[in-house]
Amino acid sequence: MAKTLTRNEVNALLKQARQSFPHDECLTCECFLGYLTQLGMDAGEEVHSLFDEVGIDYQHAHSCMGCDPCPPADLFAEYLSARDQ
Repeated sequence: MAKTLTRNEVNALLKQARQSFPHDECLTCECFLGYLTQLGMDAGEEVHSLFDEVGIDYQHAHSCMGCDPCPPADLFAEYLSARDQ
């Protein structure tokens, strides 16, 4: 089982993801939202307030736009790989 992420770790991962976005629409893309969901599952309760600060309007969630590369998806894959080692 993976360790619980700390607030600082989650904050750094969210900052890295936001800085990697090639489009404003990445904030509501399923690639980023999947990453965000996984971080939420791996984080302790005290970290969940960080997700509110991201400011996602879930009503505007959309499927992947097919960007190549897709930074949020790449970060998600890298995170899962590192977590599971």
